[in-house]
Amino acid sequence: SKHWEESLRQVRGDQWRMSRSPHFMANIIRNQVEKKVASLTEAKPTIKVNPTKPGLNNAAAIINQCIKSLWDCQQVDQTLHRMCMTAMTLGPGFLVTPYNPKANNNLGDIEIRSIDPRHVWIDPAVVEADRLHEAAYIVTETYDTLSNIRMQFPGRGMLIKPDRKYSTFNADRSRLSGGVLSAVMRSMPTMFRSGPQIKPGPIPRASLREYWIRDPQVGKDGQPDFPTGRHIIRSGDVILVDEKNPYWDGGFPIDMFDWNLDFESPWGMGEVQELRKIQEAFNRIGDGII
Repeated sequence: SKHWEESLRQVRGDQWRMSRSPHFMANIIRNQVEKKVASLTEAKPTIKVNPTKPGLNNAAAIINQCIKSLWDCQQVDQTLHRMCMTAMTLGPGFLVTPYNPKANNNLGDIEIRSIDPRHVWIDPAVVEADRLHEAAYIVTETYDTLSNIRMQFPGRGMLIKPDRKYSTFNADRSRLSGGVLSAVMRSMPTMFRSGPQIKPGPIPRASLREYWIRDPQVGKDGQPDFPTGRHIIRSGDVILVDEKNPYWDGGFPIDMFDWNLDFESPWGMGEVQELRKIQEAFNRIGDGII
């Protein structure tokens, strides 16, 4: 992950590392990423149910319409586009498909969404992205408003406190602006700088960490306590959920995809670092000519 932040800056167009503004600047990387991802996501994946016996044609047609409706409601096209943009930039992409009993007006439904690779931790023994189901553990992190968390987890949710990382903001506007004074202040030693005015935001938020674990514990009868795995959700020091894996197949509701194959890691390799030197040379030549 040591190149991830630099890759994100390159895609955003933050590529010029000189004191003056450029006379010429072309974001080749961004155009290349969008072009490749558009070609990849042009063919939309779906699930098709075919009848195996006469008389089931109408039932299969109804199910296929339900699948199409579910895909549209879950915005699968945008989810896949975002996942591919992330994978080409950073190397890995993740797709989670959990069942949420509170979704669809408390009727329950699955959710299809991508998750930032910077908020995922996996068992280092896994070396292939398509073997993620063999991991001893997978951890994902998300955040939400405190009110939503307490509604989702009544009782213990009231013990959660706002997370400073997600609930505060820098109220000193002068520190965010440019100019000579701000540059001088940034160059001074830490002891001479004035501290940022961190204030609590109007909406308290907290982070949620979700653990999917192959727990090997056995009971007094010699049988495994968690035969299909263990599922834990916590926020800070508060355990919100600690249960057996609720899925009958014992699988984890998360899939991993790598962009370019890395033989030593499932995290893959993005293309931005390969294009970086080409873009820098092109922009320097163009700037010099102008």
